[in-house]
Amino acid sequence: MPCAGPISIYLNTLYVTTPDAYLCLEGRTVCVTIEKEKCLQVPLHNLGCFVLFCAVLCCFVLFGHTMMSPGLMGRCAEHDRSASKGMMSCRELYVFKHIGTDSDPQQRERQAMLGCDPAPKLLDGGKIISVAKKREVPRRFSDYDVTVDKTQLPNGVELSEYV
Repeated sequence: MPCAGPISIYLNTLYVTTPDAYLCLEGRTVCVTIEKEKCLQVPLHNLGCFVLFCAVLCCFVLFGHTMMSPGLMGRCAEHDRSASKGMMSCRELYVFKHIGTDSDPQQRERQAMLGCDPAPKLLDGGKIISVAKKREVPRRFSDYDVTVDKTQLPNGVELSEYV
């Protein structure tokens, strides 16, 4: 039975470890299909992020890999949902940490839990992290110029860089 594969939801995160799974948007729900059989359907608003343990592809048909539809990826971006994939080649990782701004430690901890700035505001416009092409048609990570300006960080937010 194709739907017996490992698909789990923990803490509002959908984990898909089944090869040949396809995730798509159907109305306001996320559908997981394996071998043309719908195995799971969950409202998008119930999910915070997706972790896919195979290659995630946008528009290509590639057998043996987990795929996510372009429509679902777009909706995830619109609603501040994250998607991650296994088998990545990680180059640089930038982590924003909300630390709060108040002088009272308990109030600062509450501020940090709520977040000092929303993720889109931290990433929009390339003010803090900007990416520019070095070549007309980039083919690898080294074809991009990534710059970080920590002076643009809002109060109550730290940025850590891991290379």
